[in-house]
Amino acid sequence: DGITAATDGAELRRFLIALGIPEVGVAVAGDLARHFKTLDALRAASREELEAVDGVGPTMSQAIEDFFRDRRNREILDALLGRVNLAEAGVESAAVLEGLLERLSRREAKELVESLGGRVTSSVSKETAYVVAGENPGSKLDDARRLGVATLTEEGFLELLRSKGVFL
Repeated sequence: DGITAATDGAELRRFLIALGIPEVGVAVAGDLARHFKTLDALRAASREELEAVDGVGPTMSQAIEDFFRDRRNREILDALLGRVNLAEAGVESAAVLEGLLERLSRREAKELVESLGGRVTSSVSKETAYVVAGENPGSKLDDARRLGVATLTEEGFLELLRSKGVFL
């Protein structure tokens, strides 16, 4: 069958990207992983449940449903799952990177958050898990305080990443 080695702890988001589901890119794969938490839950989702995920509309939900309904895809996926142990989705909410970080660029910090299954947004909402405030944080820090969103210094952010198994 061409699958020769087991993979332990594969991240669901990356697994979804690798599947090549039509209409599903990197951002949506992360959103689906965070929302459904497991591949089984995603596979069983109705179109309405899929469309409850930010960024998933009728065209995309149809493509996802068609992918998981296709007999050949199900067979390949079942064979693959016999050899792959999927890890649950990581950080569940968004993190806003505000101001200038000294040790990491904004791009590097964003990539680290996304590698853990998190999502970086440009605005603060009640759904935001953390705001990482640098030297000149601006109005987003005020928004975080008003909404009761946890704020982290760059060192606090790096410590959070270390606690998730990221070694910098």
